[in-house]
Amino acid sequence: MRVETKSGKQVQPIATRYVEARNQSDAARAIGDLRPFVMAAVPDGSDELLIVARRDLPDFVAALVEEWSR
Repeated sequence: MRVETKSGKQVQPIATRYVEARNQSDAARAIGDLRPFVMAAVPDGSDELLIVARRDLPDFVAALVEEWSR
């Protein structure tokens, strides 16, 4: 796995969109829905980008494996 880390002002717009999307998702989440949150962003003419908070990564990977195992 290759990881390129960016921080500071250059990623603030991404972080802002992530927080807004997570808040919107949390507000609409049903009681008892324990699925991890992932933001999908689709830039024009590009592949879908998935953004996952590091704290959610273990649950996200487990859900991904479970989904693909079906």
